[in-house]
Amino acid sequence: MTTFIKKIKRIKVFTGMVLVLFVSLALISCDYEYELPEVGSIADLTPPTSSFSYTPGSTPEDYFIVQFSNTSVSSTDYIWDFGDGSPTSTDAEPIHIYPEGEQSYTVTLKSSDKLEVSSIFENDIALVIPEITGPVIPEILEPGFDKGNDSRDPWRNGDLGGVIQITSSSAFNGGYAAKFPNSNDRIAYQELEVTPNSEYILTYDYSLDAAAPGNSVTVSILATPTTLTDPAEVAGAVIASHVGDLSTEKKDLVRVNLAFNTGANSKVAIYVNNAGDKTGYVDDFSIAAKE
Repeated sequence: MTTFIKKIKRIKVFTGMVLVLFVSLALISCDYEYELPEVGSIADLTPPTSSFSYTPGSTPEDYFIVQFSNTSVSSTDYIWDFGDGSPTSTDAEPIHIYPEGEQSYTVTLKSSDKLEVSSIFENDIALVIPEITGPVIPEILEPGFDKGNDSRDPWRNGDLGGVIQITSSSAFNGGYAAKFPNSNDRIAYQELEVTPNSEYILTYDYSLDAAAPGNSVTVSILATPTTLTDPAEVAGAVIASHVGDLSTEKKDLVRVNLAFNTGANSKVAIYVNNAGDKTGYVDDFSIAAKE
């Protein structure tokens, strides 16, 4: 009986200790309050910086469709004011359509982060349709060979053949023309600076002493990223060419309009050679953009 009573007392003591511990924990929980920091109470070590760039459309038809590129730093939220009275945008990189008509607008971008720190950037954009000037028209040196033998220098390329001869005749414009004898060993070569991916027309006159099978004067446009120095390179460099074999005599000038596209090339060359046993002539070169 005494042993049983002792066990009961131990149980009561243990239960009391548990109860005291529970109450203590409850009191501790009630006394401690966790508070979140208020906005702005902690320093923003990486505050946002707002900025942007813009790109109008690439053609006159879509020039007023403007793509904005967001270059802000440490930002998560954005508000765009496009300066034309239209609704604001919260897109990161919006596309905005402005009213047609050349005008300037003040565009404002407000960027902020999750600590609600913000930055504002303003920029005036001028929507003025750029003038379309077309491709560069290169200058052909001594295009009519009117200085006699002094006209030959711009047409020299000794690696590809002997330099042209110059001949005089009242049949030619200005009284002179380039002459290609029946030895077929003389060439004309002149490099031109052009606009890539552009259309041009090269115009010139040619004639032959006589028409016969195999007689011709060929004018070619060559792609020349570097000056050609090997005759074997010519065939692979041809962009466009015309084989002239219709003339029946020296004074029978035939006008040729040779159209070509420059492709990726910013430099091309006019190259002239002849074939057959009759002398050939070329005169009066000019170049223009193709309409």
